[in-house]
Formats: sequence, structure tokens, C-alpha cells
Amino acid sequence: MAFVKRIFMKTKQAEKSKAEKKGKKTSSKKGAKKETTSLKTDSKKNHSKIASSSTTQTTSSSTKSKNPSTNRGTSTAQKNKFKELGLKMPCWLKCDYSAFHAFKCVGHMTKDQLKQAGLSNHRQKLWRQSGLIKEVFKNQNDGTRIVAYEMTQKGYNIARSEMFLSGFYTPQTRALEHDIKLASDYLARTDEERESWMTETELRNAFIAKVNSGEFVKEQGKDYSSCDGAYVDSVSGELIFSEAIGRGYTASMITAKENFAEVFGGTIRKY
Repeated sequence: MAFVKRIFMKTKQAEKSKAEKKGKKTSSKKGAKKETTSLKTDSKKNHSKIASSSTTQTTSSSTKSKNPSTNRGTSTAQKNKFKELGLKMPCWLKCDYSAFHAFKCVGHMTKDQLKQAGLSNHRQKLWRQSGLIKEVFKNQNDGTRIVAYEMTQKGYNIARSEMFLSGFYTPQTRALEHDIKLASDYLARTDEERESWMTETELRNAFIAKVNSGEFVKEQGKDYSSCDGAYVDSVSGELIFSEAIGRGYTASMITAKENFAEVFGGTIRKY
């Protein structure tokens, strides 16, 4: 579990570093300095549960770090960037960051789930018009249709460059019901737990690093399979692995998920 916390902290620190570097950029013309609008940094980070130690950073009034999670506006440079990308959205809001983060963690969401993630009907319309998301569907054998939304390539580009997100969960278009079920679990978490969420991709990379470093040696005859996600319980501080069980799951597949969670000393939730 400690290993996962370290890997997670490194990932978050890397995202934070990118935000800070962008926040420090200023422009000058004819001797007059022009201050660019910077994004306010949320001083209360939600990762205290998953880090053994952290350093407290102070922000002066003249130098502000940029954190999309609390952004209420955009600089001229950013607006120009949006214009180049064909975006119609005037600025990013906190709800936008929440939605981008949710897509990073679960891949697909229904219209109602997008609301839970923070996007009103009007904001969802702007996202669609801006080409950040697209509608996908899957026809069921009973004649019904599952409708959900996933990010477009443009959406992923913005999530990486403007929201500083990485380690995205891989959407499973052929199994929309699986991703929607995973989204329900993610959205049922507290804000702190959502922010601590590690995707299947991040967990897999952490496992590989653990094996390559020699910290963990696979047991012969035992299979390991990354879980859909994991988060730190905001009350107990326990590492909880989340796994949405699909209809095609076998007993051996579930056992491999349980073995994976056991490696990190976590508890697995199957639903």
C-alpha cells in the first residue's frame, strides 16, 4: 500500500509541477509588464491520506500557482489556444475540471452521471458543441439502447495540456454497462476520495514498477490482473480497490483481481 501511495504522489506532483510552470509565465512589451491571469491554487490538497509526508507551499499575492480545479477564468494566451483548437467555451470552471477528472477515471458517463460530475445541461451542450465529448451507444439484445458519452481526441488533448491530467482509464465502448457501473461507484465517493482515485492504467504501472524494482515477486501459479480503480477511504485511510464485475467475468478472473489488491495490502470492492 505504501508503494501505491508513493507512485500516486509522484504522479500528482508531476501534474502539479506542470501547472506551476505554466502559472509562472509572464509577458512584457515596451518595458511595461503585463500580468497574465493565473489560476488560484487550492491550498487544501486532498492527498494527505496517501502520502507519508508532504511539503507545504506558500503562495504570495504576486506569484500564484495555476490549478484548474479552482479556476474561474482563463488568460489571453489560453483563450487564443482554445480559438486555435476550435473551442467555443469562453473559460474553464471548477465543474469542467471535475468532469475532465471523472472521464479520466471512468471513461464513459451517462447524461445524468455528467450532472453528478458537475456539468449542467447547458454546460454539457457547450462541451458537445466544442467537440470535447461525443455520444456513443450500444444496442442490447432486448431491443433497448445504452447511451453514454466519452471524450474525443480534442477532449483528451485539453485534459492533458490544460487540466494536467494523465494515466487515463481506457474506455470500453463494447462494454458501456461496465464503465457506467464503474462511474456510479466513482461518483458515489466524496470529493476527497475522487481526487485520490487511481485508474486501472496507473495501478497497472505501479504494479509493473513494483515487480521491476524487485519489491514484489510474483508467486508461481498465481495470476494478477489490475482492478478498475482504487481510492483512499476518507475516514479510515484504507486503500479500497474498485472492480465492476461484468457478465463475462469468470471465477479465475475475479481471483486475479483479488490477488492484485492483496499485493498492495488493499481491500477490493466487487459489485
